Amino acid sequence: MAQRAKKTKPAGHRRSAFTLLEVLVVGGITSMLLAVMVPGLVRAREAARRAVCVAQMKAVGVGVFTYSGANDDYAPPVMSRVGTTAPRVLLSKPGGYVNLGLLLESEVDSPEIFFCPSQKRFSFNTRREHLGKAFIGGSYVYRVNLPAGVATPVGALRHLALIADDFTARLGAPLGNGHYTHRDGYNVTFTDGSVSWYTDENESIAKRAVHWDDETDEFDYSTFYRAGGPPPDPDQYGDKADIFRVWHAFCYSRPHPFG
Repeated sequence: MAQRAKKTKPAGHRRSAFTLLEVLVVGGITSMLLAVMVPGLVRAREAARRAVCVAQMKAVGVGVFTYSGANDDYAPPVMSRVGTTAPRVLLSKPGGYVNLGLLLESEVDSPEIFFCPSQKRFSFNTRREHLGKAFIGGSYVYRVNLPAGVATPVGALRHLALIADDFTARLGAPLGNGHYTHRDGYNVTFTDGSVSWYTDENESIAKRAVHWDDETDEFDYSTFYRAGGPPPDPDQYGDKADIFRVWHAFCYSRPHPFG
């Protein structure tokens, strides 16, 4: 009986399938690489968003200076109270623009400049088509160091904080921006046109649930710091001290308001 010829694999032939062990090894290596790379990519994306935020805040500052140049050096006024407070992130209310929203009338081309790309939650409606017609809020808080309904010449306020990433937050509340914007710090625009970054890696501002002062009384930034120097004992003023202590830190370059 004739023997069958033994089949041989042609030269250069490779296996067309992986073994289970090889698949598991490749999967494990891929998972390790992703675990190393993803946090770095997330940080890089946030750094890019923060850079956009800085550019926007500088542009908003330029808009304020342009507005003041056409209004005898006066910056946009702080809106009058609604209830007990004048929400400093509002760009408009029913009937017209307020705060930084006044720049939309001539100094700023697009409302997008008022919305930080890192911010995901807002205290107010953000629908751009309702600007000037409803309570619409942006990402940046305006002039906490002035009482409601007040306008001040920009030239009289050099080196003080003008706008900042919104840093209000309430523990346990579904909304509150400071905890959700840049997480580890805040950008601040000053009345000299500069923008500075304040690191808050421990989220001390958000954890203390900093909130707006009740503006129905006479207690404001100027009375809190009327004597100058370091902040007074907060027990003297209770919760009212927090908002002014944060803004004092921004104005006078103390990056850790609560030490």
